[in-house]
Amino acid sequence: MRKFTREKPASITTTATGTETAKLESSHVNGVQYGGLDVPEAQLEELAFFRKRYAEEREKRLKPEGLKQYANVATSEKFKKFWEDPWVEEGTPINNPVEEGGHCRLLILGAGAHGLLQAARAIDAGVKVDDICIVDVAAGFGGAFYWNRYPGVMCDTEAYCYMPMLEEMDYMPTRKFTPGEEIRLHYDRIAKHYGLHKRAMWQTWSNSATWDAHNVQWDVELTQKPKGGQETPVKIHADFIVIAAGLQSVPKMPNLPGIEDFQGHIFHASRWDYDYTGGSPAHQHLWGLTDKRVAIIGNAATGAQAIVEVAKYAKEVYSFQRTPARIHPRHNPNTDVVEWRTKTAAKPGWQKARNQNFNAYVNHFVGKPEVDSVDDGHTKLVTWCANFGSPRNITPEILPQ
Repeated sequence: MRKFTREKPASITTTATGTETAKLESSHVNGVQYGGLDVPEAQLEELAFFRKRYAEEREKRLKPEGLKQYANVATSEKFKKFWEDPWVEEGTPINNPVEEGGHCRLLILGAGAHGLLQAARAIDAGVKVDDICIVDVAAGFGGAFYWNRYPGVMCDTEAYCYMPMLEEMDYMPTRKFTPGEEIRLHYDRIAKHYGLHKRAMWQTWSNSATWDAHNVQWDVELTQKPKGGQETPVKIHADFIVIAAGLQSVPKMPNLPGIEDFQGHIFHASRWDYDYTGGSPAHQHLWGLTDKRVAIIGNAATGAQAIVEVAKYAKEVYSFQRTPARIHPRHNPNTDVVEWRTKTAAKPGWQKARNQNFNAYVNHFVGKPEVDSVDDGHTKLVTWCANFGSPRNITPEILPQ
C-alpha cells in the first residue's frame, strides 16, 4: 500500500466540469516542491509517488566508484579477449589510403552511420572520394551494428526512418523494425555505392590531433593494430576532421564480486560467441544452448532482444535486472511491397518527410501533422519528448493537459 503525505496544503478549486485541481504556489508533496501549476487533485499523489520512485532509481545508478564499477577489458586477464574484434580474421592486413606522413583533405574518425553519411554528403557536395580518409578501430562499416550482432538485434526506431538514404539507394527494408545484420549490410551498400571501402583505414584509432597554424593543417597521431599483431604508430595530416566516433566499440564488463572466478562460459553481447552458442549473425539458430542454463545481466534494449532469442533454445534462462523495464508489443510486420511502392515511398523526398513527421510526433510539436505516418509506440508515448527535448518543454506536471 502506498502512503502519500502533503507537507503543506494546496488551495483547491473546482472547475466547471466538477474536476478538482490544486494550485501549487508553494506546495510540497512527499518532499518534492512544485510551483505555479494547476494539477488535477486526483493525480497529485500519483505524481509525487512516481517522482519519489524515479529519485530512488536514479540513486541506484550513482555509484561512488565511477568507471571503476567496470572491468578494464584492455588489462583484465580474464576479459582482455573482448578487446579483440571477433568479426575480423587474425592477420588481416590494414589498408592505408594515406601513408605515414601523408595528407588528406577530409579525415573522418568513425565508420558508423554518422561517419558514413558525412563522407557520402561530402562527395555529393563535390569532394573527391580520393581526398577522404575514414578511420575506425573496427574492420568494417556499421558502427554499433558492426559490433552488436547478438541474436535478436534490430533497430528500435522504425527502419523506414532509421536506415539512412533509403530513397537514394532505392532500398526497401524487409520489416518495420529490421534486423541488425540487414542494417549493417545496408551501410556497406552505401559505402560501396560511394567507393569508400578503398578509403577506409581499419583497425586504427586516433590518439591526438594538433593544429599546425604554419602549415594550415591538422597533425593527427594514430595507432594501428591488426588482430593478433603489434601496435604501430602512424602520423598523417588533414585539412578538415570530422569526429564521428561512437561509444560502443569497447564493451563494458561489470566489475561484479566473483566475476573473475566464474568458471562457466562468459561473453559480452557485443562480442557474441556464436562458436559457443551455435548460429551466426545471419542465421541465429542457437543449438549450442539446448542443454545450458543461461544468465543474462541487463534488461535494456540488448537484454530484451537477446532474451527472446536465447529462450527459444536454452534449457533455462535467468534475467538479472536492477529495475524492471517497460515492455510493450513490438508489432513488427513484414514490409508490404505494394504499400511501399504506392504509399510509403511513392513520392520524391518521402524519407525526409517521414522523418519530419516522426520528429513532430515524438517531440510533441504544436501544430503537428494530422496524420501520424509512423504510428507506433514512439509517436504515441508523449513523454518521449522529455528525452529528446521539445518546444513544449513537457514536464510531468503538465502531462494531464
